[in-house]
Amino acid sequence: MMSRFFCFILCIAWCCACTEEPVLNVPVPSPKICVSSFISPDTCVVFLYKNEYILAENIYDPDVKISIDNASKIKLYENGVYFTDLFPCNNEYYSYYATNKKLIPQNTYQIEIAADGYPDVSASTFLPEEVPILSVDTVSYLLDGFQYILCTVNFHDPLDEENYYFFEVQAKSPGGRGTFAACTFYSDDPVVEEKVEFGSNQLLFSDKSINGKGYGLKVSVSANKFHWSDLNFVLHSVSKDFYLHFKSYVHYDKAKEDEFSEPVLIYSNINRGLGIFAGYSNSVISFYGDSISYD
Repeated sequence: MMSRFFCFILCIAWCCACTEEPVLNVPVPSPKICVSSFISPDTCVVFLYKNEYILAENIYDPDVKISIDNASKIKLYENGVYFTDLFPCNNEYYSYYATNKKLIPQNTYQIEIAADGYPDVSASTFLPEEVPILSVDTVSYLLDGFQYILCTVNFHDPLDEENYYFFEVQAKSPGGRGTFAACTFYSDDPVVEEKVEFGSNQLLFSDKSINGKGYGLKVSVSANKFHWSDLNFVLHSVSKDFYLHFKSYVHYDKAKEDEFSEPVLIYSNINRGLGIFAGYSNSVISFYGDSISYD
């Protein structure tokens, strides 16, 4: 009887000993440079961020940005041939790296970045050619007592090549005051694959259903914006890297609102780092104040 009692006591003691909180050894992701760079024929700017916002290996929060300002070398190559170095720049809001050399569409550009305390990173992207907006047709309509302008943005998709697009409407105060910034508009056009929202709207789509065809993208803008603003209709012809990055960002943005969703991997083309290096070219048609007739 006593031996059973002691066995019982020993079992209790063993169970209690096993209730100590386990120590979790979670591996800390290695330091990585996070790149944000969108190049065009007129612009080559690179922003570099630290990796404090990495959530896990290759998963990061793109909404948190801590600048790196100690890059020792940033080299840009054109079709595999050295093109130029990028140099540090600053303004009152942020620091970045840039060159004033013009880039040429239909070329491939590579970037190599070295910064103290981080592995060197590199990336490559294609700079697409502009796909011009041919015209914008407009007609007014009423909805719930408010007047809107239905705008048909006409363009022709090049034949036999993959093309990707990012569309936005920009507005500013008329008369040259202020700068153009993306503004809210509305679209349920069937070609649109994703709606990107950064306080406004942008449309993301490919040419998989319009390859080699003329197309009229339909968007609606408040009539007040035509009356009181200068407007730019901007069709960005973008690289596949640009398209995949923003497509994954939309999915990430939706998933972060759902606490039960799986983490979404933001598309990155940065070797040994994170972020995006992508190309785009713009076509713009402008309307100034109340200069447009839309009856």
